[in-house]
Amino acid sequence: MKNIFIISITLMSCFASPAFASPVNMREGNWEIETSMKMERMPFPMPPSKSMHCFTRKDLEDSSKTRSSDGGPGRKNDCEMKDITEKNASASWKLACRDGTSGSGEAAYKGDSYSVNMKMFDKKGREMVTTSVNGKRIGNCK
Repeated sequence: MKNIFIISITLMSCFASPAFASPVNMREGNWEIETSMKMERMPFPMPPSKSMHCFTRKDLEDSSKTRSSDGGPGRKNDCEMKDITEKNASASWKLACRDGTSGSGEAAYKGDSYSVNMKMFDKKGREMVTTSVNGKRIGNCK
């Protein structure tokens, strides 16, 4: 359970930046990003977190450099993104980790907003963590 939580946190921080090789349908500028997670078998939801990120034109033109599959502290290169599909203004992917955990996700880009939804599964294929990320452009970078 702890490993899946660490993997989810790390991966969702990666999606504060677009994670795909081709240009995405987003405008450069300052973005507010809200991340929420739901962990199965937890009696209460984790509160959403907000962060800010300045996306440059370069970030949006070659975003493959922002992709990471480290899996969290002490887990460098333990996970691999695969079956990445990009179509129009959306993308989907699967994730396989060395410890047997896995995941899947999808993203939609809409110019001044984007959303990412991802699910992580334990070794037996049971859903453990559902994560949602919503970003909205709030102006120019400062």
